[in-house]
Amino acid sequence: MRKSTVVIVAFVGVLMFIRACPAYAEAASKTSGKSMSVSPNLDVNRSMASFKPKDGVPIVTINLGDSTLLEGIKLYNQGKKQEALEKFNQSLAKGPETWNALSWRAATYIDLDMYDEGIKDLDRCLKLEPATQHMVTYNYRGRAYAGKGDLDKALESYKIALDHKKASISYYSYAKSAFEKGLYEEAITNYTNALNHPDTADMIRIHTSDWKAICYAGRGSAYYKKGMQTEAQKEAEKMLELSPRYQSVFGADPLLYYDTEKRKAITDEARAAASRAEASGNMLEAFSELAKAYQWNPDTEKQDKAIIAELQRIYPKLSLKPAISEQARRFYVQAQAFTESENYAAALDAYAKLLAVSPWYPESWFNSAMLRAEKEEYYKAIENMKKYLQLAPEAPDARAAQDCIYKWEAWMDKE
Repeated sequence: MRKSTVVIVAFVGVLMFIRACPAYAEAASKTSGKSMSVSPNLDVNRSMASFKPKDGVPIVTINLGDSTLLEGIKLYNQGKKQEALEKFNQSLAKGPETWNALSWRAATYIDLDMYDEGIKDLDRCLKLEPATQHMVTYNYRGRAYAGKGDLDKALESYKIALDHKKASISYYSYAKSAFEKGLYEEAITNYTNALNHPDTADMIRIHTSDWKAICYAGRGSAYYKKGMQTEAQKEAEKMLELSPRYQSVFGADPLLYYDTEKRKAITDEARAAASRAEASGNMLEAFSELAKAYQWNPDTEKQDKAIIAELQRIYPKLSLKPAISEQARRFYVQAQAFTESENYAAALDAYAKLLAVSPWYPESWFNSAMLRAEKEEYYKAIENMKKYLQLAPEAPDARAAQDCIYKWEAWMDKE
């Protein structure tokens, strides 16, 4: 353990970075009664990272003279979409109308499920932006039409995006809509293209290290719909190797992953049982049933957030906290090892895998927050630390953790 780089806080048993939040070091030291060593070469008055778009947002050239647009982007990255929309409206009202401001506003509209408004902005972008931006714009246009349920226009937009530039993200988007329309052979072809194309930058940026597992699952689902069970099982096995969340349930029978009707029935019954248990005051049983629902849920894009929110709401109420599984502990230990060796990207990936298995585990959110701050990803650090405080509101370090949030907010305001 490199004590000059990391700090061990005894009462939570997790790794702290002095540089990520000096306020935490001072407060935690007073709380724990443990002395802490700080490397003299750590600059607590660190410079800010350049502003970066959040996952899924168009990479655009920004007029740095437009402070209102920059304020909107900051709000967007903080998850304050409605406030960001107001700033983008103000920026565009100033005139002249710029394609980059339209692009950001369109992305915000789409995130808010305001698809028609987003499409209008994207159509205006196409008249103003350079041709090099068309691939991004048509991908967003496809996403908006898919959100509206117009799969024909979604596929048309994704095809145009591919005509402008071949990229893994465009193949993936096309494959997903093709599957939803029942075009299983086209889905298989385009999932394969997504996996094989060398331009994976946007796939990694948007879907992180899970992107290959997502493609294997999608291609396997298309094989399953075509009755090609041997091929479907191979895809499920590949997916399970990369996606730890499903290993305990589907490891023995990978094809069961594709039985969405059975999975939905189990999920619905588990959620109903959780409601009954909570109503009777049995919070541990309610939590257990929700954990079961989370494992079996086939609708990962819609119901997952609701189930996770319920798990995270009930967890703080448990008088006896459930232990994490051996699988989750493996990721926790690996994350600590990566942190000690200063491989922060690998550590964050390990924590992401742990949270995919146990999204209610407080220490993982805390450690992820500190790692994000160390990488100067302050908006993500704040989100993670808020989640920690939600799950462990009575933790001895809650005051210091909240102070970290204040510190990171101040650093963000300087950008």
